[in-house]
Amino acid sequence: METNITLAAMRPPESLVATNVCEQLREAASRRYYIWSSMILPAVANAIVRDATTLSRIRLAQTALAIERYRAQHNRPPENLMDLTPAFLSILPIDSFTGEPLRYRRMDNGFVIYSVGRDGFDNGGLEMPLNAKSNDIGNYDLTFTVLR
Repeated sequence: METNITLAAMRPPESLVATNVCEQLREAASRRYYIWSSMILPAVANAIVRDATTLSRIRLAQTALAIERYRAQHNRPPENLMDLTPAFLSILPIDSFTGEPLRYRRMDNGFVIYSVGRDGFDNGGLEMPLNAKSNDIGNYDLTFTVLR
């Protein structure tokens, strides 16, 4: 448990290593019939992923606001997120799942900012469908889309 507490105290993306450790410990606990550990460890891993997801969503919203401020001042959206620094954002927002900057894609009718999300793959800003179940991690990104 000490290992889990230490890993959980880290910030994403480093804390996501804990999810792999939790899974390994859960398997070992199940083999040894440590029932409480085998029940608690998946919850710890899920909490770490939820923390990374929430942090990414906050950063997506902050970035969308900076893009809208940029658009209000320049009468057009930025070409890339670097255009936002340092006037609208002090630093580029980081994707909690990769440690790299969030992704941004302009569209004819707006823009999308996204994190690769839990699966760790860049799906080009593909949003999870509205009718998807909450446990469907599928091949989706965490997105913030603004349409004109």
